[in-house]
Amino acid sequence: WPAMLKQCFSEGKALFASNHTIYKTGGTFSNIAAGVLTDANLKDAIAKHLAIRLENGKRVKQPRTEGYTLFVAPEGELNARTILNNGSKFAATGSNASAENVFMFEGSRVKLEIIDGLGDPDADGVAIGAATNWFLVNMPVLRQMKALKCIRLYSPIIKTYINNETDQSVVDVRTGFTCDHYGAEYCIVGYTS
Repeated sequence: WPAMLKQCFSEGKALFASNHTIYKTGGTFSNIAAGVLTDANLKDAIAKHLAIRLENGKRVKQPRTEGYTLFVAPEGELNARTILNNGSKFAATGSNASAENVFMFEGSRVKLEIIDGLGDPDADGVAIGAATNWFLVNMPVLRQMKALKCIRLYSPIIKTYINNETDQSVVDVRTGFTCDHYGAEYCIVGYTS
């Protein structure tokens, strides 16, 4: 087990790759969606989820009850709703079924979520992803694996200064953290180009 863990984490692959390794069988899998969000590409993403295998060769448990979560940028929301709501196929029942944002798509439950910052510029003016990016996520397994990690590099350093001329306090807080994925590739299929 430790050797397999070391091998897996030292692979050094990006979260989205066309050749993630299945160590038990020697095969690979891709978690890259075929293109921009269309009916056919969403079907392909679900098929990719069904084909993904863990390092030990076993299938990833699929979200039969909760369903997949489809993340899109605000610009992609209308297109996503058009694809998912073909024929008003809400997965929920009752008078508030549409409010739950869960759809039946080709026999799979899919919940729609909007990522507000996707495609927007960061503080340096560089775009965060693209408005055409979309991600189909197996949230129950992602949560169970605790695959997305935020790691604190050092504890916050807090210094308080008093400006003697104005009697104002200045608080300087510095900290360091990083984020990484540990096995999230088994739970996410996405289009990032």
